[in-house]
Amino acid sequence: ASLGPAALKAMSFPTKGVSGHQRTEPERVMDESKRIDILFERVEEYMQKEKPYLDDMSSLSGLAMEMMTNKSMLSKTINEKAGKNFCQYVNSYRIKHAVALIKRDRRLKVGELSLMSGFHTVASFNMAFKLFMNDTPSEYMRTLYSEGLARKRAGEQ
Repeated sequence: ASLGPAALKAMSFPTKGVSGHQRTEPERVMDESKRIDILFERVEEYMQKEKPYLDDMSSLSGLAMEMMTNKSMLSKTINEKAGKNFCQYVNSYRIKHAVALIKRDRRLKVGELSLMSGFHTVASFNMAFKLFMNDTPSEYMRTLYSEGLARKRAGEQ
């Protein structure tokens, strides 16, 4: 006869740590917390150095493979440490990249910025930009341009 889910849940299966001692629940939670911290540090370093977000085909599975972990652990890590889901996390890097591009070259068009920042469509770029910057890319660029003109005029006087 098989045990029901409630009976299985009620059973405690002891686990042994590396040293052979019985691990308590707080130790298991702490171990997972440490693994999450370490994994997130590796993810952040990879995102900053390799810039996988610039590829519009960037995916949770691809990043999980790069980090040598599974999708659920990576997703949980990003959710807990960044407070965002995978798409929001990747888009935050893309938008930071787009803002840096805008500041370097204000002549760039929205479509160019979208492609250069790893977005698949201009529509998704506009939505993500508005979400993170509270302005559309065009509004943001107009504001930068008008602030630049105001500073220039103030410097002329």
